[in-house]
Amino acid sequence: MLQPEQIYLTLNLDDPSDKERVIVVESIKYAYGLIKQYLHYDPVLREHTQYVRNQHLRNSTAQQAWWNSSSDKAYLEFNAVNRSDELQLQHLPIRNSGADLAGTAQDPVVYIDSLGRSETRTGSFTQLLVEGDDYWGNYDVLDDNGAKVANDGILRGYRWDSEPGTIKVTYWGGYTPEELYGHANILDATPIMQAMVIETVRKFKQTVLMDGKKSATGFSLGMITQERLGDYSYSIGATSAGSLVDRNFGNRNSITQESASLLEPFVNTGWLMSS
Repeated sequence: MLQPEQIYLTLNLDDPSDKERVIVVESIKYAYGLIKQYLHYDPVLREHTQYVRNQHLRNSTAQQAWWNSSSDKAYLEFNAVNRSDELQLQHLPIRNSGADLAGTAQDPVVYIDSLGRSETRTGSFTQLLVEGDDYWGNYDVLDDNGAKVANDGILRGYRWDSEPGTIKVTYWGGYTPEELYGHANILDATPIMQAMVIETVRKFKQTVLMDGKKSATGFSLGMITQERLGDYSYSIGATSAGSLVDRNFGNRNSITQESASLLEPFVNTGWLMSS
């Protein structure tokens, strides 16, 4: 998602040392994790398979049940009567009729099975739904490649079952490199990349601050917790040092307010409400 060279440029590191290169790479990984944690999905375009449980419920007083068996066990199966015509997927945005770099179709593929049990049962999920006939994506725009895009990640039309493990969806979700880097004309996901840079730089500076200190022989590992110059001296306890870092670089275990503001429009609130 983010190349080390971009961070070298941001930090004005013309000739980074081996140690600095390692810190940058690890900071990128750390920042990527924070971004995914905040969004609750991976923003990079890739294929996903989910066994979705629909939580937008419609109530009904009628409920059907029947006995089923497997090996030496019997099960009482219930027909889920709570259904909806909206199915919320996790990774945004979802696409139709696009193609990745290898030319693979990016259309959603949806299977249903009332006894699917998240495909733990042999021979499950053989009923394939047809997009356009059985359901459709809530598409609102075409991307630069002509693919239909559903920015909210919703599939509509079918009476989706709320029983866990009865819906299997394979789909492409996320943003292309062009959209993340601001080279696309239709979708603009550059705020995600901006937040990624902010969090990577912050993590890099935290690491350098916590690991570096002055000594009589120059730079060595460890944070500056005490220093003396003639009659002047000071010392900082571990708690105060941590507070100083948090005040200047944000909390070490969360994103900054600036990053949160950039990412907020991309958060999948529908998934958060339905999961």
